[in-house]
Amino acid sequence: MGTEREHVSDVESDFQATSETVAADAERLRSLEAKKASLDPADPRRTELSEEAVLLAEEIRNMTTIELALDAEATQS
Repeated sequence: MGTEREHVSDVESDFQATSETVAADAERLRSLEAKKASLDPADPRRTELSEEAVLLAEEIRNMTTIELALDAEATQS
């Protein structure tokens, strides 16, 4: 069985990985939004990009919720 220090280290590692994923997803979302803004309003790709942006934003929300849980776990240890 691992020590408390190892557990905190694992939680911190998970938090860091989650944070990096959120940052990468946020950059991808920024890129999608810039691409949508450059398209003609009648371009059907805008709808596809908007749908992708919604899914990505939901994933960002889920990951930041996980970050909150990891942060709470780290501070309780």
